[in-house]
Amino acid sequence: MQNILMLSAHSVQVDRRILAEANALAAAGYEVDLVSVPAEYAEACLDDRVRVTMPDDGRGFGSSGDDVSVKVRTKRIVKRLPGPLFSLAKAAWYRFGGGPAGEHRRFFTTVAPSGPFDFIHCHDLDVLPSAVELKKRWSGAKLVYDCHELFPYQFTDLSMEKYWRRLEQQHIGHADLIITVNESIATHMAEDYGITKPAVIYNSYGVDGEGVDSISRRAFREHFDIVGEGPYVIFQGNQGPNRGLEMLVDAFELLDGVASLLFLGDGVLNEGFRETCRLRGIRNVYFGSPVSQEQLLGYVRHSDLGVIPYQGDTILNNKFCTPNKLFEFIEAGVPICANDLPELRKVIVGSGIGRVYSMNSAHEIAAGVRHCLYGIEEGAFSSENLESARDQYGWGGQASRLIELYGELRDHF
Repeated sequence: MQNILMLSAHSVQVDRRILAEANALAAAGYEVDLVSVPAEYAEACLDDRVRVTMPDDGRGFGSSGDDVSVKVRTKRIVKRLPGPLFSLAKAAWYRFGGGPAGEHRRFFTTVAPSGPFDFIHCHDLDVLPSAVELKKRWSGAKLVYDCHELFPYQFTDLSMEKYWRRLEQQHIGHADLIITVNESIATHMAEDYGITKPAVIYNSYGVDGEGVDSISRRAFREHFDIVGEGPYVIFQGNQGPNRGLEMLVDAFELLDGVASLLFLGDGVLNEGFRETCRLRGIRNVYFGSPVSQEQLLGYVRHSDLGVIPYQGDTILNNKFCTPNKLFEFIEAGVPICANDLPELRKVIVGSGIGRVYSMNSAHEIAAGVRHCLYGIEEGAFSSENLESARDQYGWGGQASRLIELYGELRDHF
């Protein structure tokens, strides 16, 4: 039986792609060790055969608890610096301390099991240098680099883009297999670094839709404290910048009496949105706290339409995105209204499960939502199309492709 060391630095919550891949590999007969920085994950969604190492005592980030405390205090002080000084301090940390990639390398090389391992599977660029370092420990170990996104191109700060692109260029040649989440990102990486085009494993839901917790209509309405009637348009996940969410709120002010917007989750913009709605008297926008992975589809299924207004004009990673919510909508059988971005168009329009529009203003988003809701009334997005999309993009096919790639990698070397 061959052994896989899987590395994750997802510090808030272990991404469901990681859990799904670990499950698929364990089910295929591999022994899987998942090593992660401290983070939450749904234990019910992880195969019992996957061994998890997740120290919560600061090991790898300092030689003692005192060192960890000093780092925490230092970060707090630095974050209070005026803008220019903060940028200078951050640049110095990246240049001389390796940034988060250097910190992760110290962590993973300290806490990784003794092995040996046949494969090292690292998730995202910030873990790649750690994986390259660990590959040296075990002769013949093969490195799988799993890119969840176009990592260097998710920043508005050009210096961050240059830092991460230089790091990726430096280490990507050590990977024996590169996989990513869609064709546009795979093509860009091949052209950017002059490498063989990475394989694609879509970021599917990764949990059998029939196995998630059932949520009643009453519980759904109570979760958001809904007092108005539908139709309900849902956005779930992180409420952060560069996602068009400010315009989305404005759009639903225009759609008062037409539809209600449900925010499921949290994020840095959440409190601001709540205050905006209170001050402007926007009555058709509701907020629900984050829910577990097992419950998520149970809530999404009660919605009439899913919305993805991500903006792709300034951040390349957004332009080529296929976010988790795209596949959550597909698994839940909910039609989708989205910004007209290349991969979103390919999946949504190509499958006949929704429509894409220019979403560069609140008025454009409002018009798109109206048109989609009209399409639902007219039966534009058939249950057959929704079921076909679930078959095409569901985790079963993605898992099979992952196992196939591992088999090819094992047999090739």
